[in-house]
Amino acid sequence: MIDSNIHCLLLTETHLKDPKNIPTIRLKATSFKYIQNNKNITFYIIHNPSPTQSASGVSFIISSLLYQRIQKIEHIPGRLIHITFFFKRHEQLHVLGIYLPPITSSKNNTETLKSINLYLKTHLNSKNQYKKNIIMGDFNINPHKPNTTLTTNDTEDNSDGHVTLAFYHKKFLTTLRHHTYKDIVKIYNETPSYTFKNTSNHTSYIDIIFVSPNLISHTICASVVDAPIHTDHRLILVALNHKFFNPSNINFITNTPDSIELNRKNSLAHNERYNYKKITKAQWVDFKNFVWDNFLLRSNRNPTPNNPQKYVNITFEYIVQSIQSAINAIGFPIIKHNHHQYEMSYKIRILENDQHYITRLIRSLNRYFTPQTSNIYISMNFWNGHKKLNRLKRICSNIDPLSLELTAANFIWSPYLTSSHYEASLKILLKIKNYIDAQLQEETSNFQRNKIEKFINRRDNDLRSNQKRMLTSILDRVPEKIKLDRLVFKDDTDTLTFTTDKDEIESIAIDHYSNIGKVDKSPLAYDPSIPLREEWSSVYEPISGIPDDAQKRLNDLITLEELQSAIKDLPTSKAAGPNKISYEIIKQLPLQLLNVLLSLFN
Repeated sequence: MIDSNIHCLLLTETHLKDPKNIPTIRLKATSFKYIQNNKNITFYIIHNPSPTQSASGVSFIISSLLYQRIQKIEHIPGRLIHITFFFKRHEQLHVLGIYLPPITSSKNNTETLKSINLYLKTHLNSKNQYKKNIIMGDFNINPHKPNTTLTTNDTEDNSDGHVTLAFYHKKFLTTLRHHTYKDIVKIYNETPSYTFKNTSNHTSYIDIIFVSPNLISHTICASVVDAPIHTDHRLILVALNHKFFNPSNINFITNTPDSIELNRKNSLAHNERYNYKKITKAQWVDFKNFVWDNFLLRSNRNPTPNNPQKYVNITFEYIVQSIQSAINAIGFPIIKHNHHQYEMSYKIRILENDQHYITRLIRSLNRYFTPQTSNIYISMNFWNGHKKLNRLKRICSNIDPLSLELTAANFIWSPYLTSSHYEASLKILLKIKNYIDAQLQEETSNFQRNKIEKFINRRDNDLRSNQKRMLTSILDRVPEKIKLDRLVFKDDTDTLTFTTDKDEIESIAIDHYSNIGKVDKSPLAYDPSIPLREEWSSVYEPISGIPDDAQKRLNDLITLEELQSAIKDLPTSKAAGPNKISYEIIKQLPLQLLNVLLSLFN
């Protein structure tokens, strides 16, 4: 697991027994440590032994950081472990490890198979938009063979008490198919290899990883490989995109540059951008080295897919991940921008800040002078080294004391506030707060009124001088929804008819809005039977004089010099796309990575 960077490993048919293991007893994890590069690496193993049978049992081995994300563990003794991981942004990853009994022993395990199917059905039927599922294990049935789903001929119990062969296994697969779960290895490999070989060298495909539809986009690759231990089953792997997890894709097992990202966030917020002016030359050099090292690490870790399109997708994803990892490792400086910062006038923003300051000051005084504290005086720390006091003096300098029925002496503040004049000081602060509230309300009202008058006048002016902006403003509205639960229309006999049938209303509405504004007969309508008018004939004549090598030049491969020239001409200070990779970053990519991009383009 350390060498292959595996963070969650399922083991089935562990042959462990424990008569005390019942569904109501919570499974406990056992920790064990390894030392690599003078560092302790901790894993946790969760055993689910069978109470009665030795030829069963399932276990999970989990890395330390994933273990910290565990929210709940549920199980069916000896057959199923369900681990729920919680991540930030409400993301939930449910991993179910299952070992279904062989079909030949279904009769002896009827109750176990029933409980597994019921558990699966209940779990999948629960609605949760944040829930993503991985269901993996040894299912002892090939889901891609014919007749692996239930039919009308399959029965659970007939008159003789007979259970149709593989009924519960088929029911299990049918439930997964009804919820559109996919074999992830089959998605990345059109003809996946076998997963099991018996002593007679007969092979089969019975070990599978199913994923929910909302998790497929987060996967990078999946494959079947030989396990590094002696076993009759092979190892099935699936890799998830680092964007699914928060924090970012941290390599918390191996000692690689990724470990620097441990405490860094994954991506920029919507109001943040990188401050390229403050990035030093040394940081750009480190960035180039980190990017290439990260790319090599990711590309060497996973096998290369045979499908060309999948190869392009995975390679590009590695490039994006490597760039993000390098940025997070180096720690590019960030600028935060508040889009709503300057919506109000400067005077209103000053009043809002003063209002917030006075409110907090009053709250602090009320909290300090209480019967519980009985403080005699407030130390100078209350004014934060006179900073608060200086700000209070600045606020008072803009207020006429007579307007508050006060004198100039009331605005003289001492560095020390004693309990003797606490009440008088509090009353003055309350009057100042009421004054600021009134000023803020008046300024906000005037600002809003002036803003409304401005747009009304602009709309009037646009009606005469700028109709384009007027129409854009009018059309820039959220469309109103109409409810069509009843409809009066003309039928084929041109008779007014009333209907409340949903399907009929939908059909008529689609036909109406598809043909609204349509003109069946018009001299301007196109008629393919009529030849083009004479004045248009020359426009549609084939172009002559095209050079013979024009098509050849279009088929020529892009050279590295052309790519570098195009990147050099890219504009700066432009908004980045969804992956937050701007042109400034692309211009700093190392030459090795440009060659990889060039291979994708060609």
